[in-house]
Amino acid sequence: MTKENRHKKMPLTKKHQPFRRRILTDDEIKAFAGHMRKFMGPTFAALSDKYAISLEDTLRFQPVAARLAGARTARGMTLKEAAASLKVPKYQLDYIENVSIRNISSKIASRYIEFLGLTRWFGKWKKANAEFAQRMGFTENVTDVQKEKKKRGRAHYPSAEGGRLRLRKGKGKISLNRR
Repeated sequence: MTKENRHKKMPLTKKHQPFRRRILTDDEIKAFAGHMRKFMGPTFAALSDKYAISLEDTLRFQPVAARLAGARTARGMTLKEAAASLKVPKYQLDYIENVSIRNISSKIASRYIEFLGLTRWFGKWKKANAEFAQRMGFTENVTDVQKEKKKRGRAHYPSAEGGRLRLRKGKGKISLNRR
């Protein structure tokens, strides 16, 4: 295998692509992980223990990575363009899309999910994988993300009288209200 081909993913058949994007149940994850361990043998188990890589966690996050990569490519964006839009290093998005669990930043992943419009789907994923999502730092609710988006539209400025002025946008007008 050449150096260039070593990191490329093998294309999945059409039959297996939906499996990669679907939120798996606990039973499916346990069964699939068991089959993988049996197939890969004791060397794989020793390596995953040595490097603290959880096959179950990788399987749980795989649908998120697949959805993100699919949404990005559907928009016609490269990883470099998405990283530039989010103002984050490209390698951070690479970690997310390649399911490098130990290197994923939950803040950057949350921003990436919101950027690609997968917030609602991700809420379903978090509900199905609550314990893992909490360990990864995805503790924010979907409604919290939406509330935060609404808050960003409001800006508060100190007034000369010591109070605060609130900038409101609405119906094409901008008005200042004293608080």
